[in-house]
Amino acid sequence: MEYGIYHLTWRARHTAVRAALAGEPVVTPMELFIYMGGEPDDFTREIDRDCCADLRAHGYRREMVAVRFYGPLVERWVRHEHWPEDDQWPE
Repeated sequence: MEYGIYHLTWRARHTAVRAALAGEPVVTPMELFIYMGGEPDDFTREIDRDCCADLRAHGYRREMVAVRFYGPLVERWVRHEHWPEDDQWPE
């Protein structure tokens, strides 16, 4: 018997990613990877591609935003739709 390997269905993956993104309207693919339990040193192009697909599936779009007051615009993934799960996080 092999331990530590879990095979998620697409529905379970969608649910887990949505839970990780609750309260996070502005993210990067690496942040999503970290929220899902990944280590920054393990982030690869393939994982970036998968994270971008997950973000797209949850209504995020690439936009140029100011993440710091008076800072330059940087590319981030932004979700404008309010989710019920967001209510647990203060603004």
